[in-house]
Amino acid sequence: MHLGEAMLRLCPGLELGKALDQFFWVKHPNVPLEFDAISRETKSLFLLEALHDHQQFKGQILHNERKGLIFFLGSPWISDNDDLKTLGHKLTDRPSKESISDFLLLIQARGTTLSDTRRLAEKLAKQRSEMQKAVRKAELATAVLEQAADAVEVTDADFQILYVNKAFERITGFSRDEALGKTPLSLFCTEPHEQAIYEEIQQVIAKGEIWQGILQGKRKGGVSYQHEATVFPVQNSMDAMTNIVTIKRELSDRKSSPAPEDPGGSLSLLQTTFEATADG
Repeated sequence: MHLGEAMLRLCPGLELGKALDQFFWVKHPNVPLEFDAISRETKSLFLLEALHDHQQFKGQILHNERKGLIFFLGSPWISDNDDLKTLGHKLTDRPSKESISDFLLLIQARGTTLSDTRRLAEKLAKQRSEMQKAVRKAELATAVLEQAADAVEVTDADFQILYVNKAFERITGFSRDEALGKTPLSLFCTEPHEQAIYEEIQQVIAKGEIWQGILQGKRKGGVSYQHEATVFPVQNSMDAMTNIVTIKRELSDRKSSPAPEDPGGSLSLLQTTFEATADG
């Protein structure tokens, strides 16, 4: 597809449209000079050797998967004085007349650039792997919350609802779309005097503490019901509250099933799930 000017100068017999194995073989790594084999070895340092004069080129293979192309970025591999003299003769048409040592410094700089590029690619690959692990952890946490029997709601620091699970919809009668953007106070406060309880909750979590107690709620349509609630803040590294998580269980559900030794066990499990996820 393309030949660099420097490669044409060093290997004047190269021609576009001809098979690469007519001119070179892969001395390292031990792979055939085939597209699929080479594209799988992008992390290796390649050493190509010319068939006609055994000149070697050391560099990196880059694979553009989307366009179906591979690139070889390399420089002549200088192993002894004879090679150095031969390289000097081949480059006599260079426009500048600096000493060959300056040119070797340029080769060394290119080699350093290739090495830095490889390290950067490895760093990006590691970051991508860590991001994928964080996404899987967040997906697992979401799956746990969606299947939980307890209602879960997550708000921002201003108590605007950002997330509710399926149990929330089943218990309250409000769909996810109806709840998002609202406040728990506007959805569930049935009587004016109950507002004092919500103010108490705000004061407790503002201190970074957990509030637990009984709340009077109302389902969609106005039917009142009681539920046990655990409310806790989520804080950032500066100890500023970013979110509030509320886990609710309808008291009628509690009475219809055997009481566990630790009544807050399932709530603690969900709280631990939130603590483990990478998302705030």
